[in-house]
Amino acid sequence: MSALTGTNRLNSYLQERGRMSSLSWVESWAGPPHAKTFTCICKIDGKAFGEGQGPKKHIAKDLAADAAWAVLIAAAGGGSS
Repeated sequence: MSALTGTNRLNSYLQERGRMSSLSWVESWAGPPHAKTFTCICKIDGKAFGEGQGPKKHIAKDLAADAAWAVLIAAAGGGSS
């Protein structure tokens, strides 16, 4: 059984609460074409909840989603779903 990616886990969390429409992403990259660094910012209701960087966009997005999920879980009192 494979673990959920950060993006999948965050999507599931928001779907369970009927809040998918509040999720948005800001994506950018820097560096030369052969060695880009991607940055993704996860926003919920327009507020930044997590940021991630990586050599591929999906890695940066998963890291940002993981960070956002951790903030949401902490704010909800530490539950895991």
